[in-house]
Amino acid sequence: MSCSHAPITHKRKIASFPSLRYHTFQLPRENRSYLSPLGSAHDYFFVREIHGAVKQPKDSDRQMDDITLKFDCEGIDWLRIHRVIYKAGLTAYPPDLLKRAFEGSRAVIFVLNDSGVIATGRALSDGAYQSVIYDVAVLPEWQGRGIGRQIMESLLERISGQNIMLYSSPGKEGFYEHFGFRRLRTGMALFKKQREMQKKGFTD
Repeated sequence: MSCSHAPITHKRKIASFPSLRYHTFQLPRENRSYLSPLGSAHDYFFVREIHGAVKQPKDSDRQMDDITLKFDCEGIDWLRIHRVIYKAGLTAYPPDLLKRAFEGSRAVIFVLNDSGVIATGRALSDGAYQSVIYDVAVLPEWQGRGIGRQIMESLLERISGQNIMLYSSPGKEGFYEHFGFRRLRTGMALFKKQREMQKKGFTD
Protein backbone atom coordinates (compact mmCIF):
# COMPACT_ATOMS: atom_id res chain seq x y z
CA MET A 1 0.00 0.00 0.00
CA SER A 2 1.49 3.32 -1.01
CA CYS A 3 1.02 6.47 1.01
CA SER A 4 -1.14 8.09 -1.66
CA HIS A 5 -4.25 6.41 -0.27
CA ALA A 6 -6.76 8.49 1.66
CA PRO A 7 -5.82 8.78 5.35
CA ILE A 8 -7.79 7.54 8.33
CA THR A 9 -7.58 10.18 11.00
CA HIS A 10 -9.24 8.76 14.13
CA LYS A 11 -6.60 8.53 16.89
CA ARG A 12 -8.39 7.03 19.93
CA LYS A 13 -8.50 3.57 21.55
CA ILE A 14 -5.38 2.28 19.87
CA ALA A 15 -5.87 -1.47 20.27
CA SER A 16 -9.59 -1.42 19.41
CA PHE A 17 -9.46 -0.06 15.86
CA PRO A 18 -7.28 -2.17 13.53
CA SER A 19 -8.02 0.16 10.59
CA LEU A 20 -6.23 3.12 12.15
CA ARG A 21 -3.18 4.44 10.30
CA TYR A 22 -1.51 6.48 13.02
CA HIS A 23 -1.70 7.17 16.73
CA THR A 24 -0.38 9.43 19.45
CA PHE A 25 1.71 8.23 22.38
CA GLN A 26 3.88 9.68 25.13
CA LEU A 27 7.66 9.52 25.09
CA PRO A 28 8.63 6.85 27.64
CA ARG A 29 8.63 7.63 31.34
CA GLU A 30 8.39 3.99 32.40
CA ASN A 31 8.59 0.55 30.81
CA ARG A 32 5.54 0.07 28.61
CA SER A 33 4.53 -1.22 25.20
CA TYR A 34 1.65 -0.73 22.77
CA LEU A 35 0.20 -2.36 19.71
CA SER A 36 -0.09 0.22 16.95
CA PRO A 37 -2.36 -0.58 13.98
CA LEU A 38 -0.85 0.12 10.57
CA GLY A 39 -3.73 -0.42 8.20
CA SER A 40 -5.37 -3.85 8.49
CA ALA A 41 -6.44 -6.40 11.06
CA HIS A 42 -3.32 -8.46 10.31
CA ASP A 43 -0.80 -5.63 9.98
CA TYR A 44 0.52 -4.51 13.35
CA PHE A 45 3.58 -2.63 14.55
CA PHE A 46 4.74 -3.35 18.09
CA VAL A 47 6.05 -0.09 19.55
CA ARG A 48 8.50 -0.71 22.38
CA GLU A 49 9.20 2.11 24.76
CA ILE A 50 12.12 1.30 27.07
CA HIS A 51 12.78 3.81 29.82
CA GLY A 52 16.47 2.99 30.16
CA ALA A 53 17.17 3.34 26.44
CA VAL A 54 15.58 6.75 25.89
CA LYS A 55 16.85 10.07 27.15
CA GLN A 56 14.47 12.16 29.19
CA PRO A 57 13.36 15.38 27.43
CA LYS A 58 15.28 18.54 28.14
CA ASP A 59 13.38 21.33 29.87
CA SER A 60 12.86 23.07 26.54
CA ASP A 61 11.24 19.90 25.17
CA ARG A 62 8.82 19.05 27.93
CA GLN A 63 5.90 20.78 26.24
CA MET A 64 6.51 18.55 23.18
CA ASP A 65 6.26 15.12 24.82
CA ASP A 66 3.31 14.08 22.62
CA ILE A 67 4.59 12.26 19.55
CA THR A 68 2.49 11.09 16.61
CA LEU A 69 3.38 8.31 14.21
CA LYS A 70 1.78 8.92 10.81
CA PHE A 71 1.68 6.32 8.05
CA ASP A 72 0.41 8.24 5.03
CA CYS A 73 1.37 11.38 3.08
CA GLU A 74 -1.83 13.35 3.54
CA GLY A 75 -1.14 16.95 4.58
CA ILE A 76 2.65 16.56 4.73
CA ASP A 77 4.74 19.73 4.43
CA TRP A 78 7.39 18.62 1.94
CA LEU A 79 9.62 21.61 2.57
CA ARG A 80 9.68 20.52 6.20
CA ILE A 81 10.64 16.98 5.11
CA HIS A 82 13.47 18.44 3.04
CA ARG A 83 14.76 20.32 6.10
CA VAL A 84 14.51 17.28 8.39
CA ILE A 85 16.47 15.09 5.97
CA TYR A 86 19.05 17.83 5.38
CA LYS A 87 19.59 18.49 9.09
CA ALA A 88 19.93 14.76 9.71
CA GLY A 89 22.87 14.73 7.31
CA LEU A 90 21.27 12.77 4.49
CA THR A 91 20.96 13.78 0.84
CA ALA A 92 17.99 16.15 0.76
CA TYR A 93 16.31 16.25 -2.63
CA PRO A 94 13.98 19.13 -3.59
CA PRO A 95 10.53 18.99 -1.95
CA ASP A 96 8.74 18.03 -5.17
CA LEU A 97 11.04 15.03 -5.67
CA LEU A 98 10.65 13.99 -2.04
CA LYS A 99 6.87 14.08 -2.46
CA ARG A 100 7.09 11.79 -5.51
CA ALA A 101 9.48 9.43 -3.73
CA PHE A 102 7.40 9.07 -0.56
CA GLU A 103 4.11 8.79 -2.42
CA GLY A 104 5.60 6.03 -4.59
CA SER A 105 6.88 4.04 -1.60
CA ARG A 106 5.44 0.81 -0.25
CA ALA A 107 5.53 2.05 3.34
CA VAL A 108 6.18 5.44 4.92
CA ILE A 109 6.40 6.79 8.43
CA PHE A 110 6.49 10.35 9.70
CA VAL A 111 7.09 11.20 13.36
CA LEU A 112 5.50 14.48 14.44
CA ASN A 113 5.25 16.64 17.52
CA ASP A 114 3.53 20.00 18.03
CA SER A 115 6.07 21.74 15.80
CA GLY A 116 5.68 19.35 12.85
CA VAL A 117 7.61 16.41 11.44
CA ILE A 118 10.77 15.53 13.36
CA ALA A 119 11.66 12.21 11.71
CA THR A 120 10.97 10.17 8.57
CA GLY A 121 11.46 6.80 6.93
CA ARG A 122 10.22 4.89 3.89
CA ALA A 123 10.57 1.54 2.15
CA LEU A 124 10.27 0.39 -1.46
CA SER A 125 9.18 -3.16 -2.29
CA ASP A 126 8.34 -5.34 -5.27
CA GLY A 127 5.68 -6.97 -3.09
CA ALA A 128 7.31 -10.37 -3.42
CA TYR A 129 10.88 -10.80 -2.17
CA GLN A 130 12.97 -7.61 -2.47
CA SER A 131 12.76 -4.37 -0.47
CA VAL A 132 14.98 -1.41 0.28
CA ILE A 133 14.80 1.20 3.05
CA TYR A 134 15.54 4.88 2.50
CA ASP A 135 15.42 8.27 4.21
CA VAL A 136 15.52 7.16 7.85
CA ALA A 137 16.15 10.63 9.26
CA VAL A 138 15.73 12.11 12.75
CA LEU A 139 16.36 15.74 13.63
CA PRO A 140 19.63 15.96 15.62
CA GLU A 141 17.94 17.34 18.73
CA TRP A 142 15.62 14.30 18.81
CA GLN A 143 18.24 11.64 18.19
CA GLY A 144 19.12 9.18 20.95
CA ARG A 145 15.51 8.86 22.21
CA GLY A 146 14.49 5.65 20.43
CA ILE A 147 12.70 7.37 17.54
CA GLY A 148 14.98 5.89 14.87
CA ARG A 149 14.46 2.45 16.37
CA GLN A 150 10.69 2.86 16.21
CA ILE A 151 10.91 3.94 12.57
CA MET A 152 13.00 0.90 11.65
CA GLU A 153 10.75 -1.53 13.53
CA SER A 154 7.72 -0.10 11.75
CA LEU A 155 9.25 -0.38 8.28
CA LEU A 156 10.63 -3.87 8.90
CA GLU A 157 7.20 -5.03 10.01
CA ARG A 158 5.62 -3.72 6.81
CA ILE A 159 8.10 -5.55 4.54
CA SER A 160 8.77 -8.65 6.63
CA GLY A 161 9.60 -11.93 4.91
CA GLN A 162 11.60 -10.26 2.13
CA ASN A 163 15.26 -9.59 1.44
CA ILE A 164 15.83 -6.06 2.73
CA MET A 165 18.69 -3.78 1.77
CA LEU A 166 19.80 -0.26 2.63
CA TYR A 167 22.93 1.81 2.59
CA SER A 168 24.01 3.49 5.77
CA SER A 169 25.72 6.81 6.26
CA PRO A 170 29.40 6.10 6.99
CA GLY A 171 29.83 5.50 10.70
CA LYS A 172 26.15 4.64 11.30
CA GLU A 173 26.39 0.97 10.36
CA GLY A 174 26.20 -0.15 13.99
CA PHE A 175 22.68 1.22 14.35
CA TYR A 176 21.40 -1.06 11.59
CA GLU A 177 23.31 -4.07 12.86
CA HIS A 178 20.99 -4.03 15.89
CA PHE A 179 18.19 -5.04 13.50
CA GLY A 180 20.15 -7.91 11.94
CA PHE A 181 21.64 -6.11 8.95
CA ARG A 182 25.08 -7.22 7.80
CA ARG A 183 27.60 -5.61 5.45
CA LEU A 184 27.50 -6.76 1.83
CA ARG A 185 30.72 -8.14 0.39
CA THR A 186 29.60 -7.86 -3.22
CA GLY A 187 27.23 -4.90 -3.08
CA MET A 188 27.63 -2.32 -5.84
CA ALA A 189 25.95 0.97 -6.70
CA LEU A 190 25.71 3.29 -9.67
CA PHE A 191 25.13 6.75 -8.19
CA LYS A 192 24.19 9.81 -10.19
CA LYS A 193 26.91 11.74 -8.36
CA GLN A 194 29.68 9.16 -8.24
CA ARG A 195 32.50 11.46 -7.11
CA GLU A 196 30.41 13.07 -4.38
CA MET A 197 29.39 9.68 -2.97
CA GLN A 198 33.00 8.51 -3.11
CA LYS A 199 34.14 11.62 -1.26
CA LYS A 200 31.53 10.98 1.44
CA GLY A 201 32.84 7.46 1.92
CA PHE A 202 30.02 5.45 0.36
CA THR A 203 32.11 3.87 -2.42
CA ASP A 204 35.72 2.96 -3.20
